[in-house]
Amino acid sequence: MKKGLLLVFFIMVSTAFIGFSQINQPYIGYVYPAGGQAGTTFVVTIGGQNLRGANAVYFSKSGISATVIDYQGPSGPLNQLQIEELRRRIQEIRDRRAGRKPAEDTRTETEKKVVLPDLPDLRNLERKTPKELALIYEKYLNRQNKPKPPIAEEVQIQVKIEPDTIPGNYEIWLKTPRGLTNPVVFQVGEFPEFCCTYNQYRYENENIDRETTILQVPVVINGRILPGKTNRFTLQLKRDQEIMILAQARKLIPYLADAVPGWFQAVIALYDKNWKEVSYADDFYFQPDPFISLRVPETGIYFLEIRDSIYRGREDFIYRIYVMEKTDASNYLTFLTGQKESEEKIFALLEMLKNTPEYRETELKMPAAQSVSIPVLIKGCINYPGDIDRYRFYGKQGDVIAIELYGRRFGYPIDSIIRLKNQMEQILEWNDDMKNDLENGTMTHHADSFLLTKLPSTGNYTVEVIDAQGHGGESYRYFLRITKPQYDFRLIVSPSRINIPYDGIAVITVHAIKKDGWDGDIELSLKNAPAGFVLDGGKIPAGRNTVRVTLKAPARYSEQTIPINIEGRSRIGEREVIRTAMAAEEQMQAFAYKHLVPSEKLIVSLVRGRTKQIKPDTISRELLKIPAGGTATTSCEIEKWFKPNPSISISFELNNPPDGIKIKDIQFDSGRYLLTVEADRKLIGYRDNLIIEVFEESSQQQGKRKNPIGFLPAIPFEVVKND
Repeated sequence: MKKGLLLVFFIMVSTAFIGFSQINQPYIGYVYPAGGQAGTTFVVTIGGQNLRGANAVYFSKSGISATVIDYQGPSGPLNQLQIEELRRRIQEIRDRRAGRKPAEDTRTETEKKVVLPDLPDLRNLERKTPKELALIYEKYLNRQNKPKPPIAEEVQIQVKIEPDTIPGNYEIWLKTPRGLTNPVVFQVGEFPEFCCTYNQYRYENENIDRETTILQVPVVINGRILPGKTNRFTLQLKRDQEIMILAQARKLIPYLADAVPGWFQAVIALYDKNWKEVSYADDFYFQPDPFISLRVPETGIYFLEIRDSIYRGREDFIYRIYVMEKTDASNYLTFLTGQKESEEKIFALLEMLKNTPEYRETELKMPAAQSVSIPVLIKGCINYPGDIDRYRFYGKQGDVIAIELYGRRFGYPIDSIIRLKNQMEQILEWNDDMKNDLENGTMTHHADSFLLTKLPSTGNYTVEVIDAQGHGGESYRYFLRITKPQYDFRLIVSPSRINIPYDGIAVITVHAIKKDGWDGDIELSLKNAPAGFVLDGGKIPAGRNTVRVTLKAPARYSEQTIPINIEGRSRIGEREVIRTAMAAEEQMQAFAYKHLVPSEKLIVSLVRGRTKQIKPDTISRELLKIPAGGTATTSCEIEKWFKPNPSISISFELNNPPDGIKIKDIQFDSGRYLLTVEADRKLIGYRDNLIIEVFEESSQQQGKRKNPIGFLPAIPFEVVKND
């Protein structure tokens, strides 16, 4: 009997460890409405997964607060017994009205005691009209009207925005017993807000043409698009008003994992009172969110329409439409169009090249080229379709030159191509799109160009800049640097919120963007972290741009979220370079592509629950040298905090190891587990971290059950020559 009780205890405890291996993390799929007016209090619905028990709401900046007021599970407000009871009652009412004999009551005594929740829809069912009963059936009983699992749970919060809160983009998180959710964009503005009142739920079956409420400018319209639906709104506009209409859709939810092209592609159109199209937009240059700017032709009623470009839709196809006069737009254009982020990137570039001479392009007739001396930072523009900008510089044989164009990253529409020619006008090298730019994770087309080249001879060289699409105009601006390599690096850490059981270990990923061909080691460390946090595996070796490390949490629980920073250091030439990692969330686009979407801060949340403490031998924190084609051994001990049971065993697995690395053998000796790791002989010189996950396996009547209980600290290793 004692053994049986112990096994039950083990199963209950190990179930609580599911979050320990960083699976089943709380997730927000959408926030609706995704913003509000300063000085107001209102209710917001958050859709997601693993949100049960949500008890706190956090925002990235001050001026906003919120409290949780309700939770609804994936099956809706009714449990299974209540669902069956409602189904029975509706059928009973329909049978009675049709003069049919009611079906035989086969319910158990327990089922007969089921009480429906006190919801307005479910009061006085006998008095409902057939149309009302049909709507109730669709809303509560039709499974086809339920959202997909990742957005099936709902948390309602009451948000309060202080009157002096600055307009802009904020981030919102929920805290649950499993930890923090991912951050999601939440916008604050000064204009009155309006929420669409139809076509917002799948169970709605009335064919409503449009919102009849007449909206005055300025206004922010909130809504969401469901499959095959279009939302239309009535506006009162005046002749000669200069109106700007900006839709926010992809800005709110950058990527959808299971939708093509991977986001809500909004389309907006404005019609006059006779439904004649006045203006239409499906994007804003290269940005998917559409933008309309126009002078109103006549005073009167206008209809604003929004839909998905291919008539898709879902609960997370959320939008906000800003309708405002041009004179009111100055406070909004910078954060709605990404101009603020662009200005910050330009400032960073100018700071990086502050000692580099600047040069402004002068329009010349082809084939003339402007003479520049390197290093140089050129401010240019493709002024008209077909324009080619040419810059000539003198270089010496063997010089390594970096040629980089900054345009799309700064919000300009240019899709550049750069070509390097010798003095015989022969193309030596060219580049269209630079490789995946991790620092700009919301971009799917990295349209800026980059070349790193060694000059073959001494003489004059020409750099040509063109637009790949043959476009041009005053907005097709760019910055072009022609310099010797500017060795540097940047860091990105994901996820941006780290959930760890107190005294437990979490795995995080650090990405390095190594600039201009530099490839040295980067030492990682925690910056200003509270006592008790330990970072293991803190090095990005030369030859690698990504490494997974582990973060150990303090032994004492804290309710507070804990902001931390990860810092990277490296000596480049005569200088020590120190960079703080940018936080990001890895998001999937259209079933396949993964992107690092920047977040405002890196946050740790400690999760309650006693965990098994994993005590590694000190050798595990040192570099493990594995002979190529051979093996090396590391060891650890696991604290036994309950009476050992013969039916329970410990196992170890490499978590996403590199090809050619595996655990060959596991032995238990004198209280320690000895892990023998084998490396393929082709991996000589390879350096990385071993991430080892620990499991408990128990024998049950249904077979073996394996439960994750944690990770060992990251173990740095190197595959060395086998002597």
